[in-house]
Parts: sequence; C-alpha cells; structure tokens
Amino acid sequence: QDRVQGYARWSLRAVTPVSKHSAVYHFTSDDGERGTPIRKGRGGRTVWSKTWHTTLLAEVGEAANNEGPLPWVERDYTPVSSAKEWEQGRCEMLIKVYADGAATSWLHSASPQRVWLSRPERTLRVPGLVSEGRAFRPSSVLLLLAGTGAVALPQILAHRAPTAQLGISSPRRDQLHVPVDVVLSCREDDALLLPQLAGWCRESEEGGAGNERVAVNAVVRGVRSCTLLLTPAAAGGA
Repeated sequence: QDRVQGYARWSLRAVTPVSKHSAVYHFTSDDGERGTPIRKGRGGRTVWSKTWHTTLLAEVGEAANNEGPLPWVERDYTPVSSAKEWEQGRCEMLIKVYADGAATSWLHSASPQRVWLSRPERTLRVPGLVSEGRAFRPSSVLLLLAGTGAVALPQILAHRAPTAQLGISSPRRDQLHVPVDVVLSCREDDALLLPQLAGWCRESEEGGAGNERVAVNAVVRGVRSCTLLLTPAAAGGA
C-alpha cells in the first residue's frame, strides 16, 4: 500500500471492551515514520511540554465517505498510553463506538489489521493547559470532562513525574505540581477510567495534596478531588 504523507503504519493487536459502548484499541508499530510526541533539541533537551493527539485514517471507501472524495475519513484521538510507549512502538486509545459514526463503526465492524496514524500533534501546552502561549502558570487546575474526554487526564498527570512516565527531564517550571480537581460527567452504562480515577485520588491522599496551599518544591500527586456525574443510559442503548 502506498505511504500516506505524515502518517505511519500501525497494527491493531487487540481490542479490550471497557463498557457497553467503548473499548481500548491496542496498536503496535515498527514504522520509523511514526515520529515522537517528545520533541527534543540538542543534547536531548526538551523544547516544550505538552499533551498530544494523533489522527486515525478510517478507510471507509469513497462510496461510503460523505465527507469528501477520498477513501478515508480523519478522526483525532488522544491516546491513554504514554509518549514513552509511543516511542517504543505501542499505542492504546480509548474509543467510543457510535452506530452511525463513519470512523468508529468501520473500526468496529472491519477490525482492520493495519491502520494509519499520524505523527503526534500538540493539543495543549503544559503546565498552562492552553493551546497557545507559555506565560500562564496556574496555582490549581479544575478539569471539566465528559465521556471519552476523560482520556485527557492520563496525559496531563504524566507531567507530574515526566522523567519516570514520559522518559524526559523537563524543567520543573514546565511540570504540573499543582492540585488537580476533576468533574467527570458520563452515562451510567459508559463510565470510563473509574479504577484509574480512584487510584489517582488515593495517590493524592498519600501525597498530602489536599491542602489549598502547596509548597514551592512540594511533590504533588494524583487528583485532589473527583466529582462523578452519572446520566441515564440513552434510550435504545445508543
């Protein structure tokens, strides 16, 4: 198959259902064109810290593509696996499958052995969690997440300990050492990442991050508080 510029070949190794509607898709790749989420300068110095995403090409075919003349549609996904794992050729994505979704219905029904994933692109800068600008440095963070938007959390928390979790040594000013509170809304039949959230909350309690004031050099872990808002399952299970 001809190469797609800016994309690399990945193999779908396994699918792990996590709810009635969502599953974790496990990909591996030895394609040298996959790039890296960790952009580095001379001597391995990190240029900027960020959260990131990748674009999946769903090869639905020209006849089934209502979005354009190409044989595929593009969808952006934020991996729940780490940047370090991407560099090692592994990627895990938590994806909700929609019955009428062009990309996810193809991914679910076709179960392709190979897919195209783009090189990683920046989503938000860290620690400000903004798309542009570097000056903003919050004293605490409140994340309002819904459904599969929960996938943003593992990447954000990885910047608490980037050396261990990302394989990079970023300056402390570019790490996230402030309290993080989470409000997560999801359907009762599609509650995602709950075991991980419980673990992050326990980490915060053990690390003593429940205080309003955090010492300059304090080690802050996990999630200070999490509010879970459950909505009823949709009629018909859609």
